[in-house]
Amino acid sequence: MAGLTAVTAVLDARMNEVYIASFQLDQHGIMQPVDTEQLLNYADAGEMVKFELAGSGSALIKPEQIQYKDLSATAQDIATIARAHAEQKHWVSAEQALPVYLRDNAWKKIPEQGKS
Repeated sequence: MAGLTAVTAVLDARMNEVYIASFQLDQHGIMQPVDTEQLLNYADAGEMVKFELAGSGSALIKPEQIQYKDLSATAQDIATIARAHAEQKHWVSAEQALPVYLRDNAWKKIPEQGKS
């Protein structure tokens, strides 16, 4: 990741919000989370920055800081993480391999919108 050892990843979540989490490089050369992923408005996210900014939402919260706006994970990055987990026999069943939803209420049903 461009020689970085610690980053705060910020992705544009639209609707004046960003997804944000911080990561540090471990002894195996893999970025590990140092906090929980969050969905925050721009002001709150700006207060959560711990390291160098990376990602599509970085300019939204700290436009004055040097950023790695176009930096993102590649297939090789994912394969490196998968290989390390396989070597350590960290297996996860398919039932446990679930995505993390930080915004699970973005769409409301018509009655919830008050349009019934």
